[in-house]
Amino acid sequence: MTTGSAGCNKSQADIDASINTTLREMMIKRTPQQRAIEALQTENADERRKALRDVLRDKQATAEWAVKVFASVAKTDPDPQVRCIAIKGLKKSADERVTEPLLMILNYKEYPQKVVPPPPEVRWDATEVISYMSDFGGIPGEHWDWAQRTLVRLVTDERDRNVRIEAAQGLGNFPHRSALDALIRALEDRDFAVRDAAEKSLQRLTGEHHDYDADAWREWLAKTQQPFIALDEEEAFFQEVPSAEPAKKNLWQRTMEGTRELFMMWQGEAKESSK
Repeated sequence: MTTGSAGCNKSQADIDASINTTLREMMIKRTPQQRAIEALQTENADERRKALRDVLRDKQATAEWAVKVFASVAKTDPDPQVRCIAIKGLKKSADERVTEPLLMILNYKEYPQKVVPPPPEVRWDATEVISYMSDFGGIPGEHWDWAQRTLVRLVTDERDRNVRIEAAQGLGNFPHRSALDALIRALEDRDFAVRDAAEKSLQRLTGEHHDYDADAWREWLAKTQQPFIALDEEEAFFQEVPSAEPAKKNLWQRTMEGTRELFMMWQGEAKESSK
C-alpha cells in the first residue's frame, strides 16, 4: 500500500536534514565572535538568544568587543528576552564601559534613534545592574549625577514595581538631597516592598529610623543641617552632565556599523581590506 508514503518520506527527509544540520554544527565549532555576529544579524529570536548565551558563557564575555555587542543588543533588539540576556552580559563586566548604555536604556525617551523602547522586564534588569554597581562604586564619576537623577525619576514615576524597588535600593548609595526627597516620597508608595526599600535606603544614608513615616522623615530633614552619616569627595561628582546629541542614522545603519566594527576588532584591518 502507498497510503501515507508521502507523509513518511517527508518526515524522513526532515529527520535527515536535522541530523545533517546537527552534525555540521558539531564538526564546525563557531567562535564566540561568530556567535556574537549571529546574535546581531540572525532574524530568529530563539537563535539570537542561543548565540548571545554562548557569548555570555565564554571567557571573553568581558572583552571590549563583547561589551560592545551586549550594549548594542541591549539597546536595540526587538525581543525582550534577548535584551535581558545582553544586560546580564553587561553586568558581568559591571564597569565604566556599561554605565552609559544602561542609562540610555533607562532614559530611552531622550534617545529615540538609539534605543528601542524597553518593556518593563528590560527596565527592571537595567535598573538592577545600575543599583548593583552603585553598591561598590562601579559607576564612574562622570555618570554619578546622571545615575542619581535616573533613579530619582524611576522611584517616583516608574509604573513597574520591580523597577521602583531597585531604584529605591540604589538611591541608598547617593548622599544627595534629591535622593532623600525621592525616598521620602517613596514611603507613600502603594507597594510595601517599595516602601521597605526606601526606608532601608534612608537609614543607610542618614543612620536615622522613622518607621516608614514620611511626615516624620520630612520633619526631621527640615531641622537637620547635615542629614548624611558622612559626606566625602563623591559629592563633587554630582554635576550636570549634558546629554549626547541624538544620532542622525537609523538603528539598522548603526547596527550594521557596529557589526563591521566588531569584525574589525577581532579580524583586523588587513583581513577586512583584503576581501
